[in-house]
Amino acid sequence: IPISHTQPEDVLFLTLLDTLGNTYHDTIRVQKENYQHFESVDCQATYFHKLTGVSSTHHIIDTIEINNPTVNYDATNEHFHIYFKARY
Repeated sequence: IPISHTQPEDVLFLTLLDTLGNTYHDTIRVQKENYQHFESVDCQATYFHKLTGVSSTHHIIDTIEINNPTVNYDATNEHFHIYFKARY
């Protein structure tokens, strides 16, 4: 998921399509703190983040939770768990 470097909150707009062709729209809001990360004078500064909150609309999303609040170079971490509503 793309994350901004300077804003305290990012907003993501999702469009979900189920196997029956129904379309659902949800919005996820991610609150975070941004920390500049410096490695070398030869490299441009990067940013790490600490996730402080997450919320969503609930059209198809039932619950969204922060699993790992630290966002850095480790791409193997699952930062969110998203649980969808049951559809019959």
